[in-house]
Amino acid sequence: MIYIRPGAHVLDLLQLLSVAGEFPMSGLSILSDKRTLRELVHKLEERQDIEVSWSGKQYCVRLLTVSGKRGPMRNIRLHKSALPILEELHPKALEYYLAAFRNHSFTGKRGDIERNHRVGETLAMMFSAGVEMRPYMTPPLQNERIEPTVGDMPCFYPSRIIKKLDGDSMNKTGFTRMTGLLLKCGVGFAVYNTRNAVMKWHGDGELKAMQQCEDIARRNAGVEALSGAILFGGSGRVALETLMETNKAGRRDCRIDRIYTAVHFVPLDHAGQNLLRLLTIPALQARLRSVLFPPRLQVNGFVECDCDAVDGGKYILSHLDGDLARLVRFRLAAVEDAEHRYEAVCYPWQLEYVKPFLGERIELKLIDPARIAAALQER
Repeated sequence: MIYIRPGAHVLDLLQLLSVAGEFPMSGLSILSDKRTLRELVHKLEERQDIEVSWSGKQYCVRLLTVSGKRGPMRNIRLHKSALPILEELHPKALEYYLAAFRNHSFTGKRGDIERNHRVGETLAMMFSAGVEMRPYMTPPLQNERIEPTVGDMPCFYPSRIIKKLDGDSMNKTGFTRMTGLLLKCGVGFAVYNTRNAVMKWHGDGELKAMQQCEDIARRNAGVEALSGAILFGGSGRVALETLMETNKAGRRDCRIDRIYTAVHFVPLDHAGQNLLRLLTIPALQARLRSVLFPPRLQVNGFVECDCDAVDGGKYILSHLDGDLARLVRFRLAAVEDAEHRYEAVCYPWQLEYVKPFLGERIELKLIDPARIAAALQER
């Protein structure tokens, strides 16, 4: 007997698949221990008795089905016989699932699976970070009037919801790589997922998608301008390469760091979930500055370099928010300025991409993530 109860991995998988449709076996580590979840997934492929703890109802079904060869295309879906259990999650969960995934019909095409996996990993990160990502639980979005309904609880809206707000929306965002929109009262981020490969960037499509998302954020969350973009990925080096590649092609105003002045890299792991929680804090950059530096060093006006503090002849940048766009600008300033010293503050896990990118010209200072989290909670 398998029991579906709050806090159980089986419930987490059901909730995730009710929104994602498909999820990569390789992404299970986002949720918890990969080995434990792989064993559970294979167990749930078998037909067996299932009991839902809060209703007492019992089912005899296969919960999951796994397909595809070993590797990145190994794919997890709900089994058709398990769909009635979705109504146990929420009265509208099954309705959403059937509408989103064409009555449980998947093409099996590589491109469609990869797209669903990108969105699925994004949803798993949001879920693990405490962001509400179930469309049947988030406040509905509208694009007709300014009426903020998104409050202090951060909410994630998958791209399929953004595209369906009105008939013209699909045309505007048809070529975007965006996986969704993260909203909280006063905070808004467009969200992307590079996974483990350099992401192709469709400048015109992304510019239109950003404009539409900004309008949605203004009408529903009281956001005057998007806070930036969140770039999920398996590697900071790949994320940086994505940023640099978009700068080589197309119009200057369609580069990713022109469309979004802040581009935050968030790894697809536990450290990334902690960073994601920080990014939902309003005015995060100013609060980080107050934690790291005494008032006399903090930059509050214009200086020649985009930085957070100035200590004598040294410019200091905080990379604790993972903003790659600022990191690129900071390196460029250091290369062009031989008179001043430069220092970047980062987490130990960020070293793998920050150190080779900044080189020997810029000093590095490591900060314990736990110290920052504790200090921000006190303020």
